[in-house]
Amino acid sequence: MIKLLLFDLGETLIHDGQPFPGAVAALEAIGKLKTAAGKPVVRGLVSDFFPPDPPGGEAAIAAKEAEYARVLKDAGLETVFQPFAERVTLSTRAGVRKPAGKVFELAAERS
Repeated sequence: MIKLLLFDLGETLIHDGQPFPGAVAALEAIGKLKTAAGKPVVRGLVSDFFPPDPPGGEAAIAAKEAEYARVLKDAGLETVFQPFAERVTLSTRAGVRKPAGKVFELAAERS
């Protein structure tokens, strides 16, 4: 049974900062799905929006995550992927780009 659905943001859910037609409605519908245990299916984002391992360590990673949170807010998607620390995993935090398994493993752990 599906417990977690991971999405990409750019050119998957949004284009030029705005959601594709129907993207918000689709995410809302997915949010109503339940697992076999009756729990909501978790919606998450995995993104290469920024490169992995920015100089500056944790402070730089946190700054990139804050910037990404603003992109979500501007697109009207911030409430779909809350709490951010559990629903959004950036390559910047994982230290690798997709399709490396580490980024997806981290996303599953955070979720």
